[in-house]
Amino acid sequence: MNPSFAPRKVFISYSHDSEEHKQCVLKLANRLREEAVDCNIDQYESSPSEGWPRWMLNQLDWAEFVLVICTEVYNRRFRGHEEPGIGRGVTWEGAIITQELYDNHSRSNKFIPIVFNAQDKKHIPIPIRGYTSYLLEQEYFSLYRHITNQPQNPKPELGNIILLSPLPRRDRQQYFLDETHHTNLRAEFLNASKGLLNWQRTLGNDQHINRPELDQLLNRIESDESSTTIVLGVPGSGKSALLATLGHCVVDQGYVLLAIKADYLSNTINNLKDLQNDEQLNLSMNPRDAIKAVANQERVVVLIDQLDAVAELLDKLPGRLNVLLNLIQSLAGTKGVHIVTTCREFEFRHGSQFARIKGFESLFLSLPTWGQVSPLL
Repeated sequence: MNPSFAPRKVFISYSHDSEEHKQCVLKLANRLREEAVDCNIDQYESSPSEGWPRWMLNQLDWAEFVLVICTEVYNRRFRGHEEPGIGRGVTWEGAIITQELYDNHSRSNKFIPIVFNAQDKKHIPIPIRGYTSYLLEQEYFSLYRHITNQPQNPKPELGNIILLSPLPRRDRQQYFLDETHHTNLRAEFLNASKGLLNWQRTLGNDQHINRPELDQLLNRIESDESSTTIVLGVPGSGKSALLATLGHCVVDQGYVLLAIKADYLSNTINNLKDLQNDEQLNLSMNPRDAIKAVANQERVVVLIDQLDAVAELLDKLPGRLNVLLNLIQSLAGTKGVHIVTTCREFEFRHGSQFARIKGFESLFLSLPTWGQVSPLL
């Protein structure tokens, strides 16, 4: 441990849902301690001398951060809705947490909601639902940064002001939005993304194949100022499922998403206005300007699936592909905009229209290995 680093004091509040759940909490506590966080849980104690109620109260006072492991059982007990005599520990801790938040007018950096599964986000107790939560499997290091005060993007010192000429009035109106318009565009983007978000992401038995490419794309989105990636693969390699999974991850992490299924677009599209008014998108402004405007305030992820379906080798009407490729080119490199598109490798290599985007970074998606598939059969 770095001698100049003062270990953060952390307490984990959780419910004893099952033996497996208890082991997951123990594993988290052990890992935090191994990584220089002074973490405590009830499983480290057999019978505290002050008794369990006072021990819990003392732990909540002692801790700088309280990790609240949220499940349906925890939320029920937190709210005091459990059967009498069951889950008294969480009921007690929930009352103390609620009282502390009440006393501080709901202002606190102490309580951090944690979920082991994405579906448990709906079980985050209302008093702490407004705080940043973490899906542990995907966001452990983000949580660790939070606890240890190591922000991924430290705030730089203020520099000197740069004097700029004013933009023409049209540009100012086009790329800077008031709060209401910004919120409406965000909702329009998400509604337009349903085609891809509803794409099947799992096998028939609700199992899925873990793809390392997903982490590569997420890391690129999280760490780079902007990015443009073309995912290539043979038919059946899972490109659409990968993009649909990526879309859900993006939404879960709070980023703005606009996802377009190229093959769902009308074949009468010939310009951005047509794309704006297409039944799939139905946006209030043209997509290029809308994306740039939203990206002025927060990160935007643009997913375009199945460019090969509208390529010249399969589609005699080039309008859709030309418009989508122009959109990609006009957005590439824009601060805050991350583009991921998919295409079959053969069409990408041999379609003349794709020559203008071959300079962007590509990611090849191989067919799943037998080792990935066999456990699911």
